[in-house]
Amino acid sequence: MDIKEIIRTLNSLHGIANVHVLTIKQKLYIKAHEQQENTGVHTCVQQPTTLVCTHDETFREPAGLIVKKDGPKTIFPPVPFPEIPNSISSSPSNHIHNYLVKTFKLILKNKEATLLIGISSR
Repeated sequence: MDIKEIIRTLNSLHGIANVHVLTIKQKLYIKAHEQQENTGVHTCVQQPTTLVCTHDETFREPAGLIVKKDGPKTIFPPVPFPEIPNSISSSPSNHIHNYLVKTFKLILKNKEATLLIGISSR
């Protein structure tokens, strides 16, 4: 899948909007400012291609566990994103969500949340 096909696929999914490709600079900002426990976001930005999109409550349920306990720690792992081959997804912290909304001038409707999708290869 090339990037245009990936974006087209994401835009066709019910409940998904505002699809953008992150730059290296944006990925570095996220890596530096995301909570350490959010391993899903850190894994997403380490992939060759990382996208941000928004989703509302009509989007499907996550395809895996979004929270894991590791002893006393709470970890937010990467979650499979089956609609895109070789991809994972994760929800960023409020700080990174706000950064993405501002950076991409996102207009959020219906309590949309941001979602990162990391693609290991196309």
